[in-house]
Amino acid sequence: MPALIMGADGGTIASSGVVPEVVMKLYRLTLEGRWEEARKIQFGLLDLINAMLFDIEFPEGFRVGVSLRGFQMGQSRQKLSPRSQCDVERVRHHIHCLLSEHGVVEEPPEGCALPGRPQPSGITEEQVRAIVQAVVAKLRQEGRV
Repeated sequence: MPALIMGADGGTIASSGVVPEVVMKLYRLTLEGRWEEARKIQFGLLDLINAMLFDIEFPEGFRVGVSLRGFQMGQSRQKLSPRSQCDVERVRHHIHCLLSEHGVVEEPPEGCALPGRPQPSGITEEQVRAIVQAVVAKLRQEGRV
């Protein structure tokens, strides 16, 4: 969306291999000047891109996304670090939930975390909010904020 608004004719992004129909909808909405609808899709895509790019070693997140769409890419030639090997199922679930939000796959059978429910880490949004408030209060007390 930002590139189109700045005058680009299009772009090539890795997520278009995972959710081509969503990327094309974003493209059409942007060209039609339907900014609010396009913005929502853009931010939703950013969540998906971040999950595929940063939650696990590249390109494994994109391989997970493509496999959830029904394409079998085979075994990666790149070895995963021990941490990433442990995170594969968590990342797969997260990407699965993001893809279901875009309407391109069904929600996973075990469901997706909803606001206020415990996240995979076991911490609720309310707990995170309380932690942030406590940290900010402490920083104010120390004169850092």
